[in-house]
Amino acid sequence: MNIVVIDKQNLPEGVEFPFLEAPKYGWVERANVAEEELAELAWRSHVLVTTATRISGFIIEKLPLLKMVAIVGDCADKSCDLVDYEAAAARGIEIAHVPGGGVATATEAEQCMAEVVRNIDAMMTGNSVNLL
Repeated sequence: MNIVVIDKQNLPEGVEFPFLEAPKYGWVERANVAEEELAELAWRSHVLVTTATRISGFIIEKLPLLKMVAIVGDCADKSCDLVDYEAAAARGIEIAHVPGGGVATATEAEQCMAEVVRNIDAMMTGNSVNLL
């Protein structure tokens, strides 16, 4: 399982995602990934984590292994239009969210990141996640 955080610059400095329960996975964190670089960076990813970077249908089509997009922070609903929901649905990609999750403080961000990791763990074990 490969996971890529595509815009960690939007999280408070020093805050880290907790470890997954899975025994084997790859985890990459980038401060900021431009859309034109995203497909190349994440082409082997199963999960993308975003705080504010939009994931278009064009990008979704370029990521053949993608199973989930996890949205962290205040934009964890469809009103922010961070993901092409139609393209994701057509591919069976789950969109996970953290309801009411802000990331302005380290405490908020840590709670959001823990929930994102719980969602990824749940998806990996076939359990339900907070779907959008």
